[in-house]
Amino acid sequence: MNPRSSFTPLTGSEYDTAITLLVESGFDPGEFVLEEQRFEAQADSRVPHVSKLVSVIRLAIGLHLRYTAGNAGTWPCEFERDLRCGTYGDLAVTAANHGAHSPPPRTW
Repeated sequence: MNPRSSFTPLTGSEYDTAITLLVESGFDPGEFVLEEQRFEAQADSRVPHVSKLVSVIRLAIGLHLRYTAGNAGTWPCEFERDLRCGTYGDLAVTAANHGAHSPPPRTW
């Protein structure tokens, strides 16, 4: 079985938050794959709660990070911190892939 087969696309307000963070940080959201894997976990109190992993892949540089999320839902804060700290690489990769910093054509 493929270990990624249980991941599904991230949706809803968490997806919207992640896209907003990417855009505000200057990244092209099209370079990222945002997925989640939900699973039931038994808490110490014996009350079941839903936990999940959020998978973020930056295709341009092949970086893949996973964030844990539970009832507190703090993964967006960790994701924002990683974007600010440069964990997802330089914006120049984005610009180079889209030609934003290409020199003008030379006229000979």
